[in-house]
Amino acid sequence: MSQTQTRKQRILGDVKKKRRQGTVITYLIVAILIAVIVGGGIYVLTLPRDYILIPGGIGFSSTCARPLHTHDTSGTIHVETDVNQNYTIGDFFLIWGKVFNSSGIFPSNQPLPSYLDRCVTGNLLYHSHPSVTIQYRKDFPTVINMTVNGAPTVPNPNPNLQLPRNAATSSATCSPGPSCVPFNIVIMYGPGIPASF
Repeated sequence: MSQTQTRKQRILGDVKKKRRQGTVITYLIVAILIAVIVGGGIYVLTLPRDYILIPGGIGFSSTCARPLHTHDTSGTIHVETDVNQNYTIGDFFLIWGKVFNSSGIFPSNQPLPSYLDRCVTGNLLYHSHPSVTIQYRKDFPTVINMTVNGAPTVPNPNPNLQLPRNAATSSATCSPGPSCVPFNIVIMYGPGIPASF
């Protein structure tokens, strides 16, 4: 065997050895990633919370707009009413077909109370735009927490929290005229809390 052939075989042997080492390292990395994903660590690495999308079209039917409704998936609740009535965040969940309380967020097929089961037909008495964000957090305790503009509600959570008549999603969305205030509701819950979306 010539020196050139021996050298080629040695180089080829080195290349094969490095490929085997690379394959072992690849398998080791894959095994670690599978262990992290199966063990639940993927949430810590990449996804600490999930935002629940609030559907557009809540409170609308083909012939009716209820006093609390959504136009899109931004989380903005439109409070548009032609009667002198105050509404709560719990009322919004009822129109959405859910019951919201300190135990969870449950589907509901109960009939709406008459003050919610009506179509807005006259001139609006007031028009308000609070926002709601719902978060599921794997690292959160088994409770529901609710804040308004970053401050906890009392009691916490508070499904009877009254939606103001002059709310806006931010001070930038306030229109000229009557004063308005930002009103942003955040509801967070963790594992063990029943929630239906």
